[in-house]
Amino acid sequence: MADAENILEEKLFKHFRQCQEQGQDSVDIDQLLAIIEYAKKVKENTPTSFKLDDGVFLDEHHYNKALLHQLEGIKFIYERLIGSLADVDRNTGHGGILNHCMGMGKTFQVIAFITAICRNETLRKKFKRIAVFCPAGLISTWEKEFTLRCPAESRPFQVLTVSTSNKSAIHYWYNSETPCVLILGYDRYRTFVSNNDDGVFYKYLVSPGPDILFCDEMHRIKGKKSQLTKIITNTKTERRLGITGTIFQNNLEEYRCCVGFTYPNLGTEKRFKELFSDHIEAGQTKDATDEQRQMMNERSYVLHSLNEKHVHRRHHDPAVMPPRRDFVIFMRLSAKQRTLYGHHVQSLVEKKIKGSYLMNYHLLRRMWTHPYLLINASKNHSDEYGYPNESVQKFIENGFVCHEDEYIIELSYKLLFVLSLIKKCEEKGEKLLIFSQHLDTIGLLKRTLQNIKNWKEGENFYTISGFVESVEREQYADVFNKSSSNVRLVIVSTKAGCCGLNLQGASRVVIFDVSPNPSNDEQATYRTYRLGQEKAVYVYRLATLEERDYKRQIAKISTGRRVEDQSQIESEFTEKELKDLYSNFRPNIYDPSLPALPHSDDTMLNDVLADVPEAVVEWKNHELHFAHHPEFELTDEEKKAAEASYVAESSSMDERY
Repeated sequence: MADAENILEEKLFKHFRQCQEQGQDSVDIDQLLAIIEYAKKVKENTPTSFKLDDGVFLDEHHYNKALLHQLEGIKFIYERLIGSLADVDRNTGHGGILNHCMGMGKTFQVIAFITAICRNETLRKKFKRIAVFCPAGLISTWEKEFTLRCPAESRPFQVLTVSTSNKSAIHYWYNSETPCVLILGYDRYRTFVSNNDDGVFYKYLVSPGPDILFCDEMHRIKGKKSQLTKIITNTKTERRLGITGTIFQNNLEEYRCCVGFTYPNLGTEKRFKELFSDHIEAGQTKDATDEQRQMMNERSYVLHSLNEKHVHRRHHDPAVMPPRRDFVIFMRLSAKQRTLYGHHVQSLVEKKIKGSYLMNYHLLRRMWTHPYLLINASKNHSDEYGYPNESVQKFIENGFVCHEDEYIIELSYKLLFVLSLIKKCEEKGEKLLIFSQHLDTIGLLKRTLQNIKNWKEGENFYTISGFVESVEREQYADVFNKSSSNVRLVIVSTKAGCCGLNLQGASRVVIFDVSPNPSNDEQATYRTYRLGQEKAVYVYRLATLEERDYKRQIAKISTGRRVEDQSQIESEFTEKELKDLYSNFRPNIYDPSLPALPHSDDTMLNDVLADVPEAVVEWKNHELHFAHHPEFELTDEEKKAAEASYVAESSSMDERY
């Protein structure tokens, strides 16, 4: 660990250099104060040695590379999984969750911990079977990190990877006489355990299973009905660590399932719903009563307190990282998109059809992306979602949309905005990521680059989707991250590429469409904003009719931050606003006589707004939605009352059930 004086000197020099590169006439005072405060914190809190326990030490090169939050994280892992060397035979260990923000070096912390315990004679004899379960796409990332952080010739353990149906590796791992780390994908894990007639792999992987178990991207263990969740929560390994940047996904029940992997004391689904979910969700809207908001704050505090000991939560420190700006850009609809939208709504009124949001969404999201996508919908879209297929056919029959629309960029202000941004990035020598959750949108983006800009895939841009193998993704990332590379842009499938990828070569990120699960978009933005990034990072979230989804994202993220961080966030939307699909439509037609939009602190965004003023209705700072309000914090007396209220309701529930 570098000393505070060196850190201060390095960070100040880097900040002044960034200011020069960005053409700023003055330095960012807030950033300078954050750097000084961080150096002070390092000086006061850094351990004087790399000792974890009597006879247990971090490798010196791990200690020297580690940042303060990583040393704290490694210590947390040791305390949860081992406890103390003196009691290791009597203590069965505990579970824990390493909940550091994306890109903060969680994999490094796990490798440093494994190395430390395997260098101790007592612990290496007791913990021979160590397993890392992860999404298949991250197996090569773990292999790469082990090689980088602890080369094979110096590591006190073996590393085995099971990316195929090679069962012999698991036999070897389980029966090894020396410490051995098994890296296994979740899908392969589920297959081995479920299709094992003789029970051998159930023994190896579930009961008794590994001596120590790490589950990467453990927020995937959230569906109580999924086979993976059922199997992995039944694993007998007590010493288990979940690794994730986003525990909270869509709702509190998923949060309960995820946290329950290491801390099953939150109760049954019904009990948790009555004690926590109902109270917290009732108070999160703008039209909630004062009593509902107070109860939301109280139960959020209690839930946070229950999980505080076994969840190690950390965020990026602004003193360590370059600036990050996160904008939501509200786009206009083109004239053709407005026409299509109007006819669709009118047909619903005439037929007196309400329809589900999902039913409408599959039609509308194509409409607000680019009208041409409706042509593909007419080819591929059966009656799976009901009447929308009929609407699409009428659009085509009435001439509202045709094949010639495909390369008319002006029909989609989203595309117009993105092409202008790409041009500005080229001029400034910056690289760009574009995330979309839909394959037809990804196809549209590819064709646009190929036909409008004459770019070649594999030469000027890459595409990463579920069809691209993990090894190939790593190769793409390695090339893209080189400053000398001609690859200027990567189009990424949000679901396939939002986790595990390191794409620090980019300094601009576009979220082309809003995901119903906010953690997908959050994960996507951190593919480039990671430790080691030296450029300021800018994120642009594009929204048209999906503003309703964006509002729901804000509500979900706010709930997660209240529970995980004890953030006091003001509610912005009523319950009706969060449910109504159609009231969020912004019909604004561009009027050049009106004043231009206000400038942001991002000069490139200002240039794009000046280039395509007709495309954007409004821009906002995404993070301002989550501003902390100290005036909403519970007093000490209110905290005591909240705990007493929870205990009383819990006891009453025990009597009823």
